[in-house]
Amino acid sequence: MANVNGNGKYFEIKCKSNTNLRLNVAEGSIKPGAPVNVWPDHSGENQVWYEDPLTGTVRSRRTNLCLDVDNNGDLCMQPYQKSNHDQKWRYNRSKGVLENIMNPQKIIVAEGAGKVAGAKVIVQNYEGDAGQRWIIECKPPIYFRLLNENPDDGTFRILEVKGDKGKAGLKVIASRPTARITDSQLWFENHMGNLACKNNGKLTLDGSTDFQVTLREYNGELTKNFWAIIGNKIVNKDDHNEVLEASDVQMNRDGSNNINGLNNRDVPINNRDDILFISIYITCLSYNFLTRIYDND
Repeated sequence: MANVNGNGKYFEIKCKSNTNLRLNVAEGSIKPGAPVNVWPDHSGENQVWYEDPLTGTVRSRRTNLCLDVDNNGDLCMQPYQKSNHDQKWRYNRSKGVLENIMNPQKIIVAEGAGKVAGAKVIVQNYEGDAGQRWIIECKPPIYFRLLNENPDDGTFRILEVKGDKGKAGLKVIASRPTARITDSQLWFENHMGNLACKNNGKLTLDGSTDFQVTLREYNGELTKNFWAIIGNKIVNKDDHNEVLEASDVQMNRDGSNNINGLNNRDVPINNRDDILFISIYITCLSYNFLTRIYDND
């Protein structure tokens, strides 16, 4: 992927014309309305960002506020607003620009061609100049186990690839936790926010095969190949009503059962808040320290 290094969820956004300068929330502000500029790298979280695939926004890791545009056309930070097209941004890897999803000719640029520290960041029309380009520098992945709680008895199962080889096509199952943690049990969110498996970071969850979830290299043309964590659910980016469900008994096309299989389920809109059968917790394994992480959004 052009101009993308690493594969973790969080990233820094560097000016291509001066790679020491980063997209930066001015003065480290955590308040809505804070302006955005470019500033030398100082390893602060106000220079760390992530893509939220379910809202189409780019957010600050420190505050979860979204990149937005004020009335003067300057970039600022604001809480998410569903109908606000000025918050819809993505990184176009082929062009190396931050473009508006609704109007790709509108892009994010730093004044002075991104060469001067402290320059404010504005929105302009795309012209293809080097001063309009950015480089995404991803942080290392953060690995975790995905636990599913049975609301009837409080027992847990973990999301696991059936096999340690990390090959495309392998089945993904919900199995009983074991004392030994393997790479096939560890997951991470990549730079797009898509869930991927540690034993092969190029492979993501795919529900294209009826009644079975497998691993597949991401294909943007498929509608069941991008799964993101929201709250305590794993949600299909292309259909937010579709979630992954850990099921004790999974029916195959031939009528047979797969014990501890993982299937996907359409959740009617009026039942979205009543899904106790989807109780996904995220357990982060960082070095030897085990803790719970909860979605802050």
